Amino acid sequence: MSQKPKLPSSRKVYPVTNSGEASPVQTQQIESSKSVSEDKQQKKNDDIKLITDDYPPITQEIMKLKEKLQLVDKDSLSFKEIEKDDVYFYGDVMFNMKCGFGKQFNKNTLCYYQGEFFMDQFHGKGTLIYQDGTIKQGVFFQGRLVDDVFPFLQLSYDLKLDTFQNCPNGANFTGLLDENGKRNGIGKYIWQDGSIYFGEFSDDSFNGYGQMSFANGNIYLGEWKNGQMEGIGHFIWKSNNQEYIGEYKRNKKNGFGINKFADGRRYIGYFRDGQFDGQAILQKKNHLDKISYWQNGNQIVEPTQYTCEDNF
Repeated sequence: MSQKPKLPSSRKVYPVTNSGEASPVQTQQIESSKSVSEDKQQKKNDDIKLITDDYPPITQEIMKLKEKLQLVDKDSLSFKEIEKDDVYFYGDVMFNMKCGFGKQFNKNTLCYYQGEFFMDQFHGKGTLIYQDGTIKQGVFFQGRLVDDVFPFLQLSYDLKLDTFQNCPNGANFTGLLDENGKRNGIGKYIWQDGSIYFGEFSDDSFNGYGQMSFANGNIYLGEWKNGQMEGIGHFIWKSNNQEYIGEYKRNKKNGFGINKFADGRRYIGYFRDGQFDGQAILQKKNHLDKISYWQNGNQIVEPTQYTCEDNF
């Protein structure tokens, strides 16, 4: 992962607002740049077809798939073309990472992928085609299909019932134990309030991949370490329809991530202890992307227009 950029020396604090309204000056700037934006968008839509047409090995399966694939309509103009180590990629690149929508072809394995990326991995909705014509289509998590990473969430999964425990705090556990009587393997832990953890255990604690369904309707799907959210995770807040996809440490957003708001706005950048902190790209529907700098949840440099030529 790229290093977190240093913050600029300016310490002027701009209050964060949630009005979602553009100022008259911003509106004028947006209108004046509209034709440029549309030209770049059209060029991007034309260029992205080249990967599908030129790079994958031509097989009957791919020809059939081409008829079904739909180009994603993107407001972002962050598309770049990258060819490295016999891997050709065309798509969203942010903070020197594949992040967003893209298409990738590996000349060595002859594998072709089209879909969503996050931190250089297949992550989100996508389609992966292998040399022999095998197709994997669905939702990916860190390069693998969600069903492969979280097989226990499938309705057909058979939870091994080694034990059923009533815990001192009123919760109960169903799952696997090791020879020392500790929770180890796949299990389900249910609290008195109805919150449920379903996933991997080791050393009597949540470790590995798992899903937490909270009593208030919030859901976390991702990695755990010593009973805490740590690693890559996806959190959904039911009350305000916000989503976060990114890095966690000690139960808080720490590192790189994407915060999606209910009105379509996105913060794509760095976090520390649950707060916006560092460099970020601000996306807003029907507006140009902006570069911004944050510290402890406060914006410290006024946003400027972001283009695909920007390097971080």
